[in-house]
Amino acid sequence: MDRARHTRGKRVAAITTTSPADTLSSSEGNSPNPVTAVLGFSRNPMAYITSNASSVLKRSLDGDSDSSGSETVSNPSPRSVIKPLKEASPLHMEHLYWRCLTSRNTDEFPVTFDTLIDHGSLAVLISRDFALKLGLLRKCLRKPYITELAMEKNGQKTEFEFSEYVKLQLHDPSSYWSSKTIHAIVAPGLCLPMILSLPFLSHNDIVVDASAHTAVDKKCNFDLLHPRPPPIRPVKKKLKEFFKELQQDRKPLVAELNMVCNDQLRHTSYKFEKVKPVDPVASIRQCIEILAAQKELEKLGAQMKSEFKDIFSEIPHLDELPTDVYCRIWLKDTLKCVQTCTYSTP
Repeated sequence: MDRARHTRGKRVAAITTTSPADTLSSSEGNSPNPVTAVLGFSRNPMAYITSNASSVLKRSLDGDSDSSGSETVSNPSPRSVIKPLKEASPLHMEHLYWRCLTSRNTDEFPVTFDTLIDHGSLAVLISRDFALKLGLLRKCLRKPYITELAMEKNGQKTEFEFSEYVKLQLHDPSSYWSSKTIHAIVAPGLCLPMILSLPFLSHNDIVVDASAHTAVDKKCNFDLLHPRPPPIRPVKKKLKEFFKELQQDRKPLVAELNMVCNDQLRHTSYKFEKVKPVDPVASIRQCIEILAAQKELEKLGAQMKSEFKDIFSEIPHLDELPTDVYCRIWLKDTLKCVQTCTYSTP
């Protein structure tokens, strides 16, 4: 029973679509309704896939299957039309652009430009014209970088080969964030000044959230697409200023404490228990009993010492000690040399 309770979770509703036969029956007056089933959710969930009947091209029954023009779009009845889900993804979204700046090798003013953040690309690319504009030193790659176009041309793949790269560092215009030095492959004819891809994101610990449209550095929580100034840390006070403020707060603290204590005393003045006065006779009696007990203990101590006189008697002088010895303990000679073994011991 406990296991069955744990396996019970949220319920799933499955809705079936109407078939062409049901459409014909609906025209006669018997309008079918879609069947709905509510199922319990188990630990091994299954994906219930709905049919794409309204999005599939149907073939004509009379013509040949291979003849052209035999594929026609079905004209479903209004009852069989499935409304698009609200959770469906859009056809396209805006690119993630980051406005940044970089410095030139010369003493000119920094250049501000927009760069594309592409977290699906494998290499950071920079336009050759933009690299020449910045005056960056181009170096040759040990092995040319070859990439392919995503779309084919006349059934053949289009390849591009790049053999140069540059090194540069990017900064946010707010001067709150700077990237680490990155390598960018020089790409002739690039449509943008730069494309920042996985090497840039991984090297700078940047997490891209396409839904929130953010690119956040997880070490300092700085968002490149929505830059904000970092929180201002409070200035640590000096010890002299701290004690000065403490003395200023002391007077209102003492005044508030006196007010609270007086108020508490006024409310509890009639709730105190009465304490009996000191009884001198009882005190004298208790003191006499203590002195009598001490005298009795001293008397018992003297009686014990006299009974075991041989044990509690004082130790005589060394010259008066007896000479008849029944046991003797020999001590080690401190002047004797310690001899070591000539062989090794474990």
